This record gives sequence, C-alpha cells and structure tokens, in this order.
Amino acid sequence: MAYLSIQLPKGVAVSLTSSDRRNLADYAKQLSAERTAPTQIRVIDSEPANGGKYKTQQDWIAFFNVQSKPMVSALDIYRVGKGGQEKLVEGLRADFKKHWEVTSTRITYSPETLNAKITHDYGSIVVQPTEKRLIVPVYQNTTLDTVLGTDQGVKYLRTLFDTRDSKKSIEQTLFNLSGSNAHETYV
Repeated sequence: MAYLSIQLPKGVAVSLTSSDRRNLADYAKQLSAERTAPTQIRVIDSEPANGGKYKTQQDWIAFFNVQSKPMVSALDIYRVGKGGQEKLVEGLRADFKKHWEVTSTRITYSPETLNAKITHDYGSIVVQPTEKRLIVPVYQNTTLDTVLGTDQGVKYLRTLFDTRDSKKSIEQTLFNLSGSNAHETYV
C-alpha cells in the first residue's frame, strides 16, 4: 500500500467532511491507477488502413474513433523498430517512401520560445491522450546524428518515443525502421 500526501489550503482542509475525505482518497486512488496502469496493447496492421488513401491527421483520428480503435502513435511505430516483425517493418518502410506516416502524435511548437507539447493519442475518444511539455530546439533539415549529439535532442526523442533508451539504442531503433544511418535520417 502506498500513502500519498495531499496538501490543501487550511480553510479547505478544515471544512472537509469524512465523506469528502473518502471521495478525495478514492479520486487519488483512481488517478494513481490510471497513471500506473499497463499501456494498452496496440495492433498495427501490416497493410495501410483504408487502402492507404490520403487523409489528414484530423481525418484519420475521426476514422479510428468511429471504429473504436486507438490510432497508431509515434511511440507505437518506435516499438516496431525495437523488435517488430519483419513484414511489419517492411510495410512501414514502404509507407515512409510513399508519404509521411500520419500518427496520432501531435507536436505543438512555439518557435519564439522553443516550448513544445507532445501529445500522444491526440483527439482520441478511445484511449486517454497523454501530454508532455519540453523545450525543443529548431530542427529543420537536421540529421538524426546532430539531434542525438545534444542533451536537448536526446530528451526530445525520448519524449517523442516515450522511451528511456540510450542514444545508441534510439539510433539503432530508427535504423531498424528506416534502413538509413543517422547521418542520412532527418528529424
């Protein structure tokens, strides 16, 4: 059993009834369970959804919401590179060559402040979207080896792919996915 310390303003704490305290404790347990629950298993089809037709991110999100399926995110694709089936990796590589892979991961970025918000499962009504905020330098026409050469770059990629992998492991995983070396891969 874990105990959480919840600090409330004195006026609020004094006015809590025993029922309020139980409700607060139940809410804390619920939040803790949601945050520590195992990640939902995702299925990535080896063939493109909807026959590979072009759709915007918003259109794909609606498409998958109607089917009550979670849409693939950047971290799901990264996991394929860590040990996915060869047929699935080959299918993703073919998709990469045809067009950008559209995922449910959305990056909201402010070039003036370099503040960014990475949201996995953006717009999903099937799974709870998750958000992380961080500072991201401008990466336009920047190679993966350059990004991995800075602490901020490594933090960005770890956040984007929701991993704690080392620089070398990130580089190897992205090589497995793309078949391209870090100096040939652009972020």
